[in-house]
Amino acid sequence: DLEALQHVSGISIIRNSVEPSVVLVRGLPDIATTLNGRQIFTSAGRFVSLPDLPAELLARVDVKKSSSANDLEGGIAGLIDVTLHRPFDFKEPQLAGGAKYSYGSLSKKYSPNVSLLASNRWDTGVGELGLLVDGSYSKRLVSNDTITQITQQVLRRTVPGVTATGPA
Repeated sequence: DLEALQHVSGISIIRNSVEPSVVLVRGLPDIATTLNGRQIFTSAGRFVSLPDLPAELLARVDVKKSSSANDLEGGIAGLIDVTLHRPFDFKEPQLAGGAKYSYGSLSKKYSPNVSLLASNRWDTGVGELGLLVDGSYSKRLVSNDTITQITQQVLRRTVPGVTATGPA
């Protein structure tokens, strides 16, 4: 969960309305993120969108606050490596999940957040096989009250041939 990272010293998060959206390392936003040690490309750019990953799928999140020569380029502020669970991480069958409903006081609606992880491994004639399935569903209904100040400027120009009392 992205909000758990803010408890690590030197790391803070920026919220977009109520949702955590950007991770800062020592106040800098330029962070390289990898998935299982590998760089990935998404529609949002060269980083993993941490809020999109269910907590059950995460095995570990490593944060490096300073880059070294053997790190990926592009993460001036640091590097976050997200390690996901794999089928052979578990000795026995696993079933983990979570469900919560949040109530929006402004939207007056409930928002569901449900996730489930199931994993098992089998000894077969061809060797050991493993299967891990994880899924999540989240629907966030958020309503914001905002006040914006609109300033109006009136430009007054003199028009040739027109006086304050009308056309000349």
